Amino acid sequence: MADDGEKVAREQRGRYREYMRHSNPYKFPAARRRKGNLYKAKQSSTGTRNDLNKCDVEEMIPDTRHAQPLCTGDPAEIFEAETNSMILGEDCSYFQVQDMEDSSTFGVEEENNSGISGDEFELFDSADTNTFEQFVKDEDACSDIFSDCENPDEIDTECIPEHCGAESDDMLYSGAPITSNSSVVLLLSFVFKHKLTREAFNDLLAVIEAHCPRPNNCKTTVNNLFQFLSRAKGNVVKDYFCGFCKAYYGKDVKGNCTICGKSIQNNGGFFIEVPIENQLLKFFSDSEFVDGLKYRFHRVKRAEDNIEDVYDGSLYKSKSGPGGFLLEPYNISVKLNSDGVAIFRSSQFGVWPLFLLVNELPPSLRRTNKYRIFGGLWFGEEKPFFSTFFKPFVDTLWKTEMHGIEVTLPDGAKKKSKVMALSGHFDLPARAGVLEQMTYVGHDSCSFCDEHGDVVKTTGRGHVMTFPFRNTPSGHAKPRDAVDVKAHSYEALEKNATVCGIKAPSPLLQLPSFDVVNGIAIDAMHCVYLGVVKQLVGLWFNSKHSDQRWYCGSQVEMVDKRLLEIKPPTVITRIPRSIQHHVKFWKATEYRNWLLYYSLPCLKGILPDDYYQHYAFLVGGITLLSGRSISPGQLQMAGKFLIHFVEMFDVYYDPRYVLMNQHMLLHLEKSVRDHGAGIFGAVPCSFLRIGMETFLIISMEHKTLQSR
Repeated sequence: MADDGEKVAREQRGRYREYMRHSNPYKFPAARRRKGNLYKAKQSSTGTRNDLNKCDVEEMIPDTRHAQPLCTGDPAEIFEAETNSMILGEDCSYFQVQDMEDSSTFGVEEENNSGISGDEFELFDSADTNTFEQFVKDEDACSDIFSDCENPDEIDTECIPEHCGAESDDMLYSGAPITSNSSVVLLLSFVFKHKLTREAFNDLLAVIEAHCPRPNNCKTTVNNLFQFLSRAKGNVVKDYFCGFCKAYYGKDVKGNCTICGKSIQNNGGFFIEVPIENQLLKFFSDSEFVDGLKYRFHRVKRAEDNIEDVYDGSLYKSKSGPGGFLLEPYNISVKLNSDGVAIFRSSQFGVWPLFLLVNELPPSLRRTNKYRIFGGLWFGEEKPFFSTFFKPFVDTLWKTEMHGIEVTLPDGAKKKSKVMALSGHFDLPARAGVLEQMTYVGHDSCSFCDEHGDVVKTTGRGHVMTFPFRNTPSGHAKPRDAVDVKAHSYEALEKNATVCGIKAPSPLLQLPSFDVVNGIAIDAMHCVYLGVVKQLVGLWFNSKHSDQRWYCGSQVEMVDKRLLEIKPPTVITRIPRSIQHHVKFWKATEYRNWLLYYSLPCLKGILPDDYYQHYAFLVGGITLLSGRSISPGQLQMAGKFLIHFVEMFDVYYDPRYVLMNQHMLLHLEKSVRDHGAGIFGAVPCSFLRIGMETFLIISMEHKTLQSR
């Protein structure tokens, strides 16, 4: 009877885990066998030629000290463990690599500072989570972190920074759909995913080269490819820090941390630095770079009083007047940018590159990879500790501003050049980290004014930090002052408490001429396009708001019909995509196109008239600020438009939706006045793409070297 009962139970249960029985008549399922084999392989993988060692990422950079190798977070091991969800993994197609080629975003897409939580947002599914400070969301990892560029002048097809010694990024062959650098990235991701041996890698390169017409830029051997990589990697050094308290220890470290007492040998970490001075020396030996520095002195403006470039901003003017620092022909200024990008879709492991742009070059050269300074790279599951990460770069910039460096010009002449940091361009989470201030979810988190913020209750037990319009001419509280910020910083350090939203001194306070208030520009991409505009699209078309007057979801098909009938000119490279079916995949430039070109005609007669007129103030203000030549009258009018838009936002929608991005609109006019038209009119090519590809290339280089 027992056997009969067992037989009946087995028939009811089927063959589910039948292999686990002692009297197993079946073989192990194929999936289970593969999983077991993979586990065994991982347990016995030490020393095999195709596996990454414990400190691969550290060992791939020449060691400059005598201490034992350190490794924190084991980025190389994480890199291998997550191969199935790599950005350039199995679900990343050739077309997504082309998106990298055409991308022009400044940073990572913002994780929704709209205050609309994921459970309220059916239209965007999990793309909007109200966890703004995370890295890239899962569904964004392959595409949304990049965004194409509609202006041909802004398109930059280079993938690896030439300032690090890379070859020029030519097409793979004449008429090829991808460049040589993109080919390298795809090859490395393929080899890494399928764990090819060196011999198989060589054969793969030969097969690909045989299929390409000649002449071509294919890498025909592994040695040839790694010679290319070594030039791309450049002169890279490691900076060490305590993995427990994050104290910076430079390039040589021994013993225990002097602050927390932990063993640096066991708890230490490091980040990558590419010496800035070496890159500058190389630039000044290039005649194109030296000639480009003259652009600021002989450029031709469309209108003398208009704002057209960084030189017309009040910050640059304050340094370039009579006797000014930037009046000297070989003195230059740079703008700083750091932003994060996720490498894997299923973890928070990411990279944070630091880039510097030379303001004195003409726009056509300023935004190219050839003359973009790649300062360094932070990587790991934790976001950077900016006081640690920025330490060597701030020290270098202090030295170059105060004492300068001796450079050799193309004609052999010796000159002294001084370099100063003029401005910083960061999104909200990065800005809070760099300035050591509260994030946007806390009180006193605006870096431009003393706005305290109000906590507003949402649905259930939820709350959100809002920044309501104030009854002042500017709409916001008293502007911050750099002197007060510095005093509050050291007071916070002394009291070990937050003072006026400031938690500690910013590393940028060490720079002699840097203004930690006015020197920070507003990131238009995250604030406007991926912030306010994305929030409004969600409010209008999400079914959760079907009982609101502003709701347009019932007529989304009509909006889509109008949108898809639009035939944009060739300067706009991305055609409109449906709101109903594709809006959760929209990139920053698609939200920009929607705001500036498509939204008003598409919403006419659908969005209620009072809401339509209110929204038109946002369109008008951003359109004026996006011009290539902004007159004083246009700048003033744009400011008034945006003030009115923010003032009435809580009236038309709800106070809970007046968040930090809306508040930033009140500071946009001054940001353009300080920094010039560049923060809107010409967004540099994707910095994060370069950081991600640099990390991928360096990691792949060491992995394949292990298989030799």
